Amino acid sequence: MWLTLGKCCNMASSVVGRQALYQQFMYMRLVPGAPIGDYFSLLLEIQN
Repeated sequence: MWLTLGKCCNMASSVVGRQALYQQFMYMRLVPGAPIGDYFSLLLEIQN
């Protein structure tokens, strides 16, 4: 049931989905010692 609700209500087209994407973006930070490419990959995942 939760998976179905998540698919319907947590999409980028819903308010909840947009807020979730915003929060992911705002809390994302570079990890010390990790390649910067990993950070950019995460940003691209959020964009998509």
